[in-house]
Amino acid sequence: MKKTDLFLISFCVLLSCFIFSCYKKNVEKEIESGEDNVAFVVSNNKDDTKLLVKEETIDSPVINTQNNDSFDTSFSEKNDMEILNEKRISEFCLIDENNRIFCLYHDVHLIENFDVNNNQLIVEQTYKNIHIKQFEQDSNHLKIVWVNYNDEHTTIVNLKTESPLYSTKRGIRVGDSVEKLLDAYSDDSQLFSYNTETKKYEKKSERKDFLFNLFQDETSITLEAGNIKEEEMMDLVFYCNEGIIEKIEISRGD
Repeated sequence: MKKTDLFLISFCVLLSCFIFSCYKKNVEKEIESGEDNVAFVVSNNKDDTKLLVKEETIDSPVINTQNNDSFDTSFSEKNDMEILNEKRISEFCLIDENNRIFCLYHDVHLIENFDVNNNQLIVEQTYKNIHIKQFEQDSNHLKIVWVNYNDEHTTIVNLKTESPLYSTKRGIRVGDSVEKLLDAYSDDSQLFSYNTETKKYEKKSERKDFLFNLFQDETSITLEAGNIKEEEMMDLVFYCNEGIIEKIEISRGD
């Protein structure tokens, strides 16, 4: 082989390596600075469910000053009717003493006499041209978290209460017994019980038509169902102590 041929081959190899190196650096730069570099994660800590942002978070929550009168509810009203009439989703709600319904995926702006401006802004981020804000309100013995998209509609993502002032759709509330809870939900559930020896849940009943998977352990009972439209799971958790419900939490997840 001639020296000129060897020189040309070596030159082509070096040129290819240089082009690949430049391309790799550009891709890494786009990933590091791009708007898509956002991760939404549901915390494993049941007492601290949050929407986590990978790059940008707000360390000090601020009070929202949004004008509720200017909020466009045209999308939300249609969406809320579908939510409240959907068999599974409508089970994941809390009802107060005035029969107001706080339902997962519900728009807080459509809840009667709900002070939407009394909140803390937890997260604000733009993701794929969607401006996302997450708010939290802890008032009247109910902690509620909702997410706002492009200032056009909102959706509830988490509810917590330790008060008997709120009940589930089936009338279960803080202070009720585990027996009453099981009576209310067992017929519509596949039952799983936690085995402390194997450290696994074991199926106790098999049903063809059921709304929930019901998981029972020593400290809690969790009702789980899938939201087909959103392609994610919904959880209704009853935290118990000595056979009595002490806390109720409703959340959406993976």
